[in-house]
Amino acid sequence: MKHALIIGGTGMLSQFTRRMAVAGDHVSVVARNSEKMERLEAGLANADMLTKLYVNYDNSEGLREKIRTTVKHNGPIDIVIAWIHTSAPEALQIVIDEVAKPENSVRIFQVLGSRGTPESQRRSLNLPQQIQYRSVILGSVENEDGFRWLTHEEISEGVWDAVTNDYIASVIGKQ
Repeated sequence: MKHALIIGGTGMLSQFTRRMAVAGDHVSVVARNSEKMERLEAGLANADMLTKLYVNYDNSEGLREKIRTTVKHNGPIDIVIAWIHTSAPEALQIVIDEVAKPENSVRIFQVLGSRGTPESQRRSLNLPQQIQYRSVILGSVENEDGFRWLTHEEISEGVWDAVTNDYIASVIGKQ
């Protein structure tokens, strides 16, 4: 069984989060909003596979403490899925610092908006050798009216595909 940390897992990645829990992985979910967390839990037969980490990832010390607590209670984190807005540029480095342990290899999938540049994101991070950085860029979908943004379902499916296949870099839709 894996221990996953998901940031952004109650909104556009909620289907992905549910799928991880159903697969038997323990999932720690960072959330600011209890209403969204309750929606995530609703109808999930194995809600005991979720650890709710109520914290705004803008709160650096609060984020550190929540990650330390979930690791203490649920074991080392093996995989991180992070949808972090640019308003919190330090948040991903804090996550990396807290989950990187010499005895534990961790895959980090950073979900980036359509203008995201994985190379510059990666260069801005201090990545210890046990951290395997991956990027997932959110594109768009072409339809009869031109292009449209991805749905939450398409995003969750694309992130699932990236994680399952361990893609180093992937784009959901067209960039």
